[in-house]
Amino acid sequence: MNIKEYISSGIIETYALGLASAEESRELELLAAEHSEVRAALEACQNEMEAFALKEATAPPVGLKEKIWNELQEQDAVSKQEDAPVIPIARKDFSQSAVIATVQKNNSWIKYLAAASIIGLVVSIGLNISYKNKTEKYSTTLARIETKQDSLVAQNSLLRVISGPDIVKISLVGVPGHVDNKATVYWNGNTKEVYLSLNNLPIPPSGKQYQLWAIVDGKPVDAGLYDDNGTTPKIQKLKVIERAQMFAITLEPKGGSVSPTLSQMYVAGKT
Repeated sequence: MNIKEYISSGIIETYALGLASAEESRELELLAAEHSEVRAALEACQNEMEAFALKEATAPPVGLKEKIWNELQEQDAVSKQEDAPVIPIARKDFSQSAVIATVQKNNSWIKYLAAASIIGLVVSIGLNISYKNKTEKYSTTLARIETKQDSLVAQNSLLRVISGPDIVKISLVGVPGHVDNKATVYWNGNTKEVYLSLNNLPIPPSGKQYQLWAIVDGKPVDAGLYDDNGTTPKIQKLKVIERAQMFAITLEPKGGSVSPTLSQMYVAGKT
């Protein structure tokens, strides 16, 4: 398991918010016990959420107790001035201690609502982080699958082309110093299109690229560059060559050369 990928997956935030499944929780707890990186990431996440909640918690406005007390006194004074018959009813206790108790009760509710709001915000942030990480992971996987699919489609298309009746297969074998190297040229006798497959050639070093040459009347003619970037088809269509007595491959600087570097020739073969 890649610990760095696991930490960035969003599972730690989900666990810290109490939203992880039992299986996810057990897995995280085991990994935290085994790996200090996971344990440190979990502790950091929990500390950040706690600090955020404390930072954003809102205290009751200053003077709230006095404001409530004054309003109650004003209401009581107005009721005494009214001319309507006074009907004896059970009056609430508006003593200072009762008001303070009411204010304290309201303060508790305000703190509760503030804490609930903060918890909701933290949960939302955690879910968004988890969703974003999972979405990015799935998007990357999907892009990788689509790239491989496109490569396979292109490869299958080329395989059908080189299996046609007009194709001439030319085997290129290793020259002295590269006897184990092999490649194959597929030359369409009708369209004159050239296709190249590197059966057994080493991966070119950085800044280098294989170049195919057609030998025409004893002179080398550029037949195209083989682009090996890890995603292109292994059988590649190069240039159109009208005629040739043989083909050869050399290792050239990226982008190719005007003339072949004979000391870097790997394989060659006659038509």
